[in-house]
Amino acid sequence: MFNPPPTPYDVSFHFLGFPVRIHPFFWVIAVVLGMPSEIGNMKSTLVDLAVWTAAVFVAIMVHELGHGLAFRYVFGVRSMIVLHGTGGVTVPFVRHQRKRGILGFFSEVFLSAAGVLAGFLLVLLIFAFFLLIHPNAFLNKGVLGDFFYQLGLVCIVWGVLNLLPIYPLDGGHIAREVFCLISPRSGAANSLVLSIVVAVLVAVFWVRIGVFWNAALFAYLAYLSWQALERS
Repeated sequence: MFNPPPTPYDVSFHFLGFPVRIHPFFWVIAVVLGMPSEIGNMKSTLVDLAVWTAAVFVAIMVHELGHGLAFRYVFGVRSMIVLHGTGGVTVPFVRHQRKRGILGFFSEVFLSAAGVLAGFLLVLLIFAFFLLIHPNAFLNKGVLGDFFYQLGLVCIVWGVLNLLPIYPLDGGHIAREVFCLISPRSGAANSLVLSIVVAVLVAVFWVRIGVFWNAALFAYLAYLSWQALERS
């Protein structure tokens, strides 16, 4: 669980009872990812960057709120949300007590999947909202339509990437639960081996299509899995 230390430049506030802290690198990475390869009209580029950054912020906030609500209502644990350079994390104030047996398995899987489910639910609400107004409204609303399009896109892509069985992504935690259910003694180690293999394959894929930032990120995730495997 990556939780960078606070800085003097953090943005902090409360939302729905959750303390939220935004590390400055969150904004930096969001802008870098949204930067076009060629800059034409400066005003248009700045508007597009602002829309993209706002969409990334809302998408990741909704994702982390899903985890926070799961902590609150499934485990009765308060938590805080931290947005950082590689996404976000929901940090419980106290270690939640795992439920026993099969109920514990489903509770942990739901906790890990809650962020992705929240994002996908938001996508459905966006499409339902625009379809109720007019079938073509989604494509003809200017900046607002662009924002919702980007928001839906980020929610889908972020959700799919998080479901990959790679530690410490949500899919990595779900894979660990499944492996541990099948083999309690070696399940955690087996899930880390799978994490390394998948992360390396995804990194190679990004290299082959020339997206080196994403390749570096997944190479780093493979390294984290290898470190965790060494400690296990």
